[in-house]
Amino acid sequence: MASATIRVIKKRVKDCEKLRTRASILAANVTEVGKEEKIKANCCRRSNHVSKHLPCYNFLLNSSRKGNFPVDLWKRSCTSFTAISGGRINQSGTLHTQAEAVAASTSREVDEVADIDWDGLGFGLQQTDYMYLMKCRKDGEFYEGELQPFGTVELSPSAGVLNYGQGLFEGLKAYRTTDGRIILFRPEENALRMEIGAERLCMPAPSVEQFVNAVKQTVLANKRWIPPSSKGSLYIRVLLMGSGPVLGLGPAPEVTFLVFVSPVGNYFK
Repeated sequence: MASATIRVIKKRVKDCEKLRTRASILAANVTEVGKEEKIKANCCRRSNHVSKHLPCYNFLLNSSRKGNFPVDLWKRSCTSFTAISGGRINQSGTLHTQAEAVAASTSREVDEVADIDWDGLGFGLQQTDYMYLMKCRKDGEFYEGELQPFGTVELSPSAGVLNYGQGLFEGLKAYRTTDGRIILFRPEENALRMEIGAERLCMPAPSVEQFVNAVKQTVLANKRWIPPSSKGSLYIRVLLMGSGPVLGLGPAPEVTFLVFVSPVGNYFK
């Protein structure tokens, strides 16, 4: 096995162990009234995530050290794709009502393939049709998000993200297979990583379900921009930022979650 692959596995083991330690510290230091149940639930979710992945990575690492690397297992662990096909989400059988309404009102536009030079795609911004926007205020809960035409976002000059850099992003991709299906690569992993980053920046984060649902809605609303198989992918940029006004050093009173997409070419051609 290539040394680069061993380094990847070692990093994942280390990350999982850090996550387990972090969850234990949080569980042992719950002092703020009213947040105990929420933090416990968060710790439980993270512990389940660690329990699910750490044994697999340890097994892969130990096998690689012995020179007996299970190639098939590695392939399975790296190809956990979530499929989206026919304009509907496979896992639930239906698409979110709002996304269906958008798709229905723009059926001709969505069903067509964008008229661009797929062979000439690089890694740059190509404006697409829709973005997804969701906000969270002081109560810590995200309101129901919505698809909007791609465009500008209004921010106060005193927004936390502009003054104190209170923001983070995730990046993932949607692919079109040779048989026309649309697939995502483990979006729940990006959602969990966003939760960890948001906690460090004193921001609430959407749940894994909210994150994945928002990504799927945005991809399906912009599916005409997904390159044909082997021509590239639809890059998905997910933002979480302190959008509320703040002057003193502290968390912004409002947080915005935003998803937009752009078709990109292959890095290696």
